[in-house]
Amino acid sequence: MTVERVDVAWSCVCRVDTIDDELLGAMADSGCHTIYYGVESGSDRVLERVKGTGYTARHALEVIDTSLAHMNVGTFFIWGFPFETMSDFDATVRIVNEVEQRGIEPTIYVLSPHPMTRVYKEWGGDLRFRQDVWDANWPAYLSNADSRRVLGQLIRAHPDVFPGFYTCDPAAGEKLAAVQSLGWETHFAD
Repeated sequence: MTVERVDVAWSCVCRVDTIDDELLGAMADSGCHTIYYGVESGSDRVLERVKGTGYTARHALEVIDTSLAHMNVGTFFIWGFPFETMSDFDATVRIVNEVEQRGIEPTIYVLSPHPMTRVYKEWGGDLRFRQDVWDANWPAYLSNADSRRVLGQLIRAHPDVFPGFYTCDPAAGEKLAAVQSLGWETHFAD
């Protein structure tokens, strides 16, 4: 693959099942300095259900290793799927640890079920506002000290407009306790 070098630095988000060493080399040669992957879960069962891709968590780690030979790597993970068992969650914890051992600081999100997504269509009727999940995933640092309370009231008053701030995971409390014990900083996906 021939690549003409232009003086532009860039980064991108990519799926682990669409990349190979040759493409990574061409991307790096053309100025790509960082690639981000939505790994999502360390559980192959959850990956299949969410993405239907056929790629595994092990394959994601192999792609990350190949990518690191060319550029910086960022990763995204999600916890809180309503069908994610604690065993699935533990598999994600293991993969996050492996990513961190490679020198990558992963970004961790709590599931935000948005309208028109598969999860929302299937589980939207089970969405519940949980104050503990809100407190753990919404930034405590807002310019106006009262903003957090006002935003929380607005979101609770309009669940049909803001479903991404609700959870449909029956094990959300147990997973949140684990997330906090691990010292993870997590966010609502936007």
